[in-house]
Amino acid sequence: MKKKKGVGLKEIEDAFNEYKNYLELEESDKNDLDEIVKAIADPTKYKDKPITPPVTEVELKRYFGDIDNLVDETLANKWGNSGIVKTNIKGIIEKACKDDKKSPKDEFINHLKSEGLADGTKLNEKDDANKIWREFLKKEPEQVANTIHTHWLETGDNKNATKKEMKDKVKSGTSGDDEEKLDLTSYGATEKDGDPDDKGIVKYLLQKAKDSGFEYYKVKEKDENGGNGNGKKLEGAEAWFAFRKDNWKKPLFTYSMIILGVLAIAAFIFWNTIVEWWNGPAEEQGEGKVDEGEKKDEEE
Repeated sequence: MKKKKGVGLKEIEDAFNEYKNYLELEESDKNDLDEIVKAIADPTKYKDKPITPPVTEVELKRYFGDIDNLVDETLANKWGNSGIVKTNIKGIIEKACKDDKKSPKDEFINHLKSEGLADGTKLNEKDDANKIWREFLKKEPEQVANTIHTHWLETGDNKNATKKEMKDKVKSGTSGDDEEKLDLTSYGATEKDGDPDDKGIVKYLLQKAKDSGFEYYKVKEKDENGGNGNGKKLEGAEAWFAFRKDNWKKPLFTYSMIILGVLAIAAFIFWNTIVEWWNGPAEEQGEGKVDEGEKKDEEE
């Protein structure tokens, strides 16, 4: 199931209403729900409290290599409210920088000139490297992160190493029958433990930078019979033919019926063969089957 981007008042109201289906709301919960319904009906009466950005201008300037006249309050607020963990911002930027961890790599600038941003937006390739770099860092934080990660995956063994990391990732606190692993179908793979595509890997790296949003599946999901369904419920014809620990009754019945049917056909064929064999010699000797005319004479 895809995770929704962001949570608004409507989603919170839906969650409360779902909660009501299972447990009785306490009085304080009912009051909260009433306030949410009022806020949805008239949002002008309810204003969000301003968010204090976790990234200051001074910090972001340092992460960006101390470039003068680049970082302002607006840019710091963008990064502060982007969801990217503050301690991960510096690491993202450095992936595109030279060893001095300040100036951009030539190959990254060439990437920006030829490929543009992760969404395909082109930059002015006629500008010099410093101007392109400055313009790039002013873009939306997710765009900056995704573009850097896209290029980073093309260098060295970064792509294969990240794929392995994704396949090995287990949700914290889960193990044994309760273990949850990254559902790679949410990252471009055709199977839950398959190979993610490039866009899926970039998506994962952004989630990793935010330390949130990962999409997992339970490795040993119990089905209706309490068995180990391996995360997949058998349906239709497969349920009647596929033997599995949690699905053996239907296949057992199916194959039993098939065997009984084969035995019945074999018995029928065998019986007809015996009858034909028995009648054959008897008819040659004038015995065996009695002609209908003879039978009538005998009765008279």
